[in-house]
Amino acid sequence: MKPLKSITASLAALIVLAIGMPYALAQVTHDVKTMAGYACKPIDGSEVASVTYNPDSLYNPTFANVVVVCPIERDNSNNTTGLWSADVVISNAFANVAFNCQLNSYSEDGVLQQNSSVGTTAAGVQTLSFNVNTSTINGFYSLLCTVPPFSDLISYRWADPVRTDRNN
Repeated sequence: MKPLKSITASLAALIVLAIGMPYALAQVTHDVKTMAGYACKPIDGSEVASVTYNPDSLYNPTFANVVVVCPIERDNSNNTTGLWSADVVISNAFANVAFNCQLNSYSEDGVLQQNSSVGTTAAGVQTLSFNVNTSTINGFYSLLCTVPPFSDLISYRWADPVRTDRNN
């Protein structure tokens, strides 16, 4: 018969495994990446000087909307089910002013496969979530946001549905 201390230690180990397993599985099955908003650039080259690249965001200090494009790295180019998830965290300066973003999936020759557009007119920090469940082998994604006056694109994140890069 095992001593009580050994049984207690085994039971504690099982509880830790049971609690940690879902988190561990999520880490293995999705390749999540997060980028700061300052990775985004205005589509119109003449507007590059009109935005401010802060350490924590891309800020629009002007009285006009600025359309920016944000890079999305695609590691799993064989996936045809789109992204597992994608979000943009923004700070909208004013209520009733639209902050809109769209995430597009393209084939490798640039043909649009799917578009997911989201937006808010609420003031303050918001998370905008996309649903892109279509992609093609060797295709790519683009994220475009219309940043209203005196507002920030803080960060964005996306997740491929399976781990890549040898699970690094």
